Amino acid sequence: MCQKTNLALPNTLQKKYANKNKKIFKRLTNKLKNLALRTTKRLKSRKKSALALLKTKLKITGFYLSGKIPWSKGYIEARDEYILRALHIFRPGAGGIPFGYGKGFDERVVEIPWVYQKINDRPGLLWDVGSVLNRENLVLQSKIQKKQVIISNLNPETKNLNFLGVSYLYEDCVQSVLQDEIFDEVLCISTLEHIGFDNKKYTGAAQSKKNKRLFLQAVSNFKAKLKKGGHALVTVPFGQRVDHGWFQVFDASLIQKVITAFQPKKHTLDIYQCSRDGWRLSNMNACSRSVFHDWGDARQCGGNIAGSEAVACIALQK
Repeated sequence: MCQKTNLALPNTLQKKYANKNKKIFKRLTNKLKNLALRTTKRLKSRKKSALALLKTKLKITGFYLSGKIPWSKGYIEARDEYILRALHIFRPGAGGIPFGYGKGFDERVVEIPWVYQKINDRPGLLWDVGSVLNRENLVLQSKIQKKQVIISNLNPETKNLNFLGVSYLYEDCVQSVLQDEIFDEVLCISTLEHIGFDNKKYTGAAQSKKNKRLFLQAVSNFKAKLKKGGHALVTVPFGQRVDHGWFQVFDASLIQKVITAFQPKKHTLDIYQCSRDGWRLSNMNACSRSVFHDWGDARQCGGNIAGSEAVACIALQK
C-alpha cells in the first residue's frame, strides 16, 4: 500500500510566498490607484479646457453678433483669435496684408504678427519687455517654442507660463539686472511709450515724477543687452505727439530719436495706418495727424478704430 505524499509547502515557505504576494498585490493596487488618479485629473483638466474653450467661443460669437463694439464683452477673445490666425499670413512690407485686414481691432493685430514674422526661426535667448508674449497660445507657436523667453514687467502677472519654460523678472527695464550682450532678440511691443509716464494703471503706484525722455535710456539698454548682430523689435503708437498722462504718442522726431539712441548697424521702419476699412501699410507723412482713441471713445467709433490710428514698427540690428 502506497503512502500519501504531502505536497504542502513548509510553513516558513508559505509565509514567505504569502508576504511576497501581499507586497506584489499592494504595489499593483497602488499603481492602479495612481493610474486612476492621473486619469481622473486628466479628464478633469480636459473638461475644464473644453468648458473654457466653449466659454471663449460663446464670448467671441456674442461679440460679433452684437456689432463688434471695441472693448465690449468678447473683444479681447475675438482679437486674440484673429491674431493667432494672422501670425502665418501677415507679411511685413508692401503687399503683406489684404484689404480689410484687422478691421475694428486695435494695433495689436499688426504689432504681434509683425514681430512674429521678424523674429528668426532659430533657438536663442529672447527678452520680452512689457509681457506681450505672456499668452499660452503665442508661446506655443513654433518660433517661440525654440526660444528661451525671459519676460520683464513692472507688475506681477496673474497668470504665468512657468510650466512652458518662461521666466519672469518684475523690474524696470531701464535699470535691468540682466547681463549685457546675452540676448539674441529683444521685443518691446507698445511698451516704450509708457516708460517715464504714470503707470498707476498697471502697478497701482503713481509715477513720482514724469520723465518724457526716459525711453531713450531704455532703448540704449536694449542695445547693451543684445549680442552683436542681435535685433530689437520695437512698436509704438504713431501720429501727433500727445501726452496722454499714462503714455505718449510718438511722432517722426521721436522715432528718429529712438533710431539715433540705438545707433543700429541697419534698421527698417514700417508704418501702418488704421481706417474704417482696416489696417494697411502707410508712411509717416500720411499718418502725421493720426491720433489715439481712448477706450471710451473707441466704443463710439462704430467698431472701426479701437485704439491708435497708426503704429510704427522698428527693427534695429546691433
